[in-house]
Amino acid sequence: MRRPNGEDNRRAITELKTEMSVCEIRLRETETLASKDELTGLLNRRSLENRIEIAIASVHTFCLVLLDLNGFKQINDSHGHAAGDRLLKQFADELRANVRASDTVGRWR
Repeated sequence: MRRPNGEDNRRAITELKTEMSVCEIRLRETETLASKDELTGLLNRRSLENRIEIAIASVHTFCLVLLDLNGFKQINDSHGHAAGDRLLKQFADELRANVRASDTVGRWR
């Protein structure tokens, strides 16, 4: 059996570093997907609750605003779920565009 030489070891280390980089990228992508609402791309409830807990624990003053889109079932019933989804996405985009960069916007659901 052939013993690995220095070049073999360097190649193996380079391959492992590449694999680790790929795994780190996939992990970040997975974490991002797990924290976002699938439809709107806004933070999901779990992420919002986490941010609220952090703000409370750090004794930062914050304001929480909840918006309820009343009558949404009527939109889905009258125009279909695809139209309702488009409206939710548009509303999410408008919220993102009209808050400060330091504000958090999410979908409680």
